[in-house]
Amino acid sequence: MENKNLHNEFYEEKEKDFFSKVKVGFSKSKEDVWSKMEVKLNNTTEVESKQLRKQTKVISVNWKRYSIAASIAILFGLVGFMKFYTVEFNSVNGGTLSLILPDNSKVLLNGESSIQYNPYWWSFNRQLSFEGEAFFEVEKGSEFTVFSKNGTTQVLGTSFNILAEDGIYEVFCKTGKVKVSGGIDFKVIFPGTLAVLSSTGKIEISEDVKGEEILAWRTNEFIFNTTPLRKVIRELERHYNVTIIASNLNLKEMRFSGSLSREASLTEVLESVCFSFNLHIEKSGDNIYTVSD
Repeated sequence: MENKNLHNEFYEEKEKDFFSKVKVGFSKSKEDVWSKMEVKLNNTTEVESKQLRKQTKVISVNWKRYSIAASIAILFGLVGFMKFYTVEFNSVNGGTLSLILPDNSKVLLNGESSIQYNPYWWSFNRQLSFEGEAFFEVEKGSEFTVFSKNGTTQVLGTSFNILAEDGIYEVFCKTGKVKVSGGIDFKVIFPGTLAVLSSTGKIEISEDVKGEEILAWRTNEFIFNTTPLRKVIRELERHYNVTIIASNLNLKEMRFSGSLSREASLTEVLESVCFSFNLHIEKSGDNIYTVSD
């Protein structure tokens, strides 16, 4: 037991002697070490912050580009919608239809007529498509254009009547000034003047016309003055919503003059017209009548 204690004491003395000779290689104080470590930590944090800001900036720029692209796409879509969105109005046979356009211009459609225009683009371009017969009262402003199959009418502010159907194109100027284009020709007409597009593509001007005859449909009357029978029959078809067959007659050469009420029955009106030419009337089907000599 005693030998064992002596052995332990010997080794303890040896360890003390060894550790007393060992020197730790720190040349700086604890405060210096912590100060250096703090600088490194701060530098590392600053670098990471710059990288994070850089990444955030890149992401922000990308979103900005996407926002601009989306805005442009929406803008083009909106413009396209405004420019190409179209409304159409049709009047039935035997009736009239009154319309007020976006600029407060007024249109009265005769029976069996139609009109189309772009309501949301109207402020930029006053243009419309039309077929049939109508009376226009145009508010002053930018150029107002009416397109039809056979011709075009342009005004700034005026009132006029257009008949555009079955190869016929006629424009009567009531007030203001009207430019009529069609075929290979164009003319400017003034109040009381009628422009007629001929089969040769030339526009013929008539100053000796009666406006009350042309505009009689607006006052619920038929007023004809040496009017070709073909035109008379077409007017009756439109108003009474019927078909009148007169294939064996030379309708261009036959002309009718007279004043009749639109409130009269078709039979009464047809009898008055046919009496002048010694023609016969026969009902050959539902809403179908035949006129023969």
